[in-house]
Amino acid sequence: MNDRLILCIKRDSISSLFNQKISLIKKEKINFNSNFMNAKYLFLPREEVENKPEYKQLIPYIIIIDNNDNVLLYERAGKEKRLHGLYSCGIGGHIDIEDTNEINELKNILRSLNFDTDNFYKNWFNLNMEVLQKIIYHCAIREIYEETGIIVKENNNGSMTETFDKTHKNLEFIGLINEDESSVGNVHLGLVYIYKIGDLKKTKIEPKDNEIKKHIFCKSSNILERFTNLELWSKLALELIRTN
Repeated sequence: MNDRLILCIKRDSISSLFNQKISLIKKEKINFNSNFMNAKYLFLPREEVENKPEYKQLIPYIIIIDNNDNVLLYERAGKEKRLHGLYSCGIGGHIDIEDTNEINELKNILRSLNFDTDNFYKNWFNLNMEVLQKIIYHCAIREIYEETGIIVKENNNGSMTETFDKTHKNLEFIGLINEDESSVGNVHLGLVYIYKIGDLKKTKIEPKDNEIKKHIFCKSSNILERFTNLELWSKLALELIRTN
């Protein structure tokens, strides 16, 4: 099968987190050890799980904001046709199995499963927080580069820290988005980050893929007023930012 394998989580293994159709969960309200260490993770073919709400596809969703409160905003293009024509302030995407190539701990886990390519749904596994954080970090910096051309450098010592919100001095985890009202949200779980940058207007934005049709900069406080066709996740992410 040539379909991309992406990281998913079984919905019923984290159901205690979500008790309504739309949930915004600040990082302070999340017990990662109890909610995510015991969860069941799988790498599944993307096309298959687009219509399987019993699995949530994990999506790092990064808001790029500068010291002047300007946010990078863009019109959607790319592969997710259900979002075409909407504006978004979220950079990000699926966690591919290739994002794990440099993570020895996860490679060892997958090797121990005798990974079954005939039945991907057998291949579930648990992850500790350090390994999960590394996977998300690799995906996040790849997505930022692919969609904007911005290169995110690792910490000065090149190492990863042990908490979700300290992966990079300018990359801060702020919470989760779970949204089951739309067909897209029903099969995705958003891990929302802020990436702080000095001055967006002096930053060259050079997308390396076709996700971004056109981009602009806008004060975060003005986005909801100016853009009525803003995608739901961006509205929710801006609410997380406002309440943090």
